[in-house]
Amino acid sequence: MRDAEVNQDTAFPDLILLDISMPKLDGFDFLASYYELGYPQRYNSFISMFTSSDDQEHVERARKYDVVVGFIKKPLSIPSLNAILELQAISRTENKI
Repeated sequence: MRDAEVNQDTAFPDLILLDISMPKLDGFDFLASYYELGYPQRYNSFISMFTSSDDQEHVERARKYDVVVGFIKKPLSIPSLNAILELQAISRTENKI
C-alpha cells in the first residue's frame, strides 16, 4: 500500500483481500495499522477478510470496521469472490463513492 501511495504509477487498490492468519501481522493488526495511517479517510478502498476458522469472534471484530465489506470462509471460490465484488458495489452505491 505504501508503494501505491508513494508511486504515482501504482494505483491504490479498490479492494483488499485480507487473510486473518498471517505470520508476522495478522489481519486485525493490519486493520489497526490501516486505520492509524488514515487510509480510510484518504482512499475509497474496501476490505474482505478470509479465515479458515469458525471463530464467531472474528466475524464480530471484523464488523467493527466500516471498510470491511465481506467475511469469507476459506477456501475462496469464484462464487465467494463474486459475492465480495457485489458487496463492494453495494457499499459504493450506498456511500455514494
